[in-house]
Amino acid sequence: MATRKQKQALSKDSHGAVEFVVTDADGRNRYFDTFAKAAVAATMESLRLGQKWTNLNVIVHSEAGAHWWGGDVAVERYREYPEASIFEQLAIKVESRGMIP
Repeated sequence: MATRKQKQALSKDSHGAVEFVVTDADGRNRYFDTFAKAAVAATMESLRLGQKWTNLNVIVHSEAGAHWWGGDVAVERYREYPEASIFEQLAIKVESRGMIP
């Protein structure tokens, strides 16, 4: 569940120290500057893969980016391990339920 700070961040377009990465079925990383674009790409990739999990990775490059993404708690996490390659990973799965009469 998204924190209040994450919800605020998602309502803004982007932050220069945060990027979002979706890996496609061919192993290529696709980089996005906004969560919305990455979420759409992850959703489409899950559908394309036949309802399998797709990872949406949040990459944070600074304390300011961590604060934008998740507030003070995220800054504390960033300070603990600033060289982490993935700050947060969201698993996206779209499941088709078919037609509903």
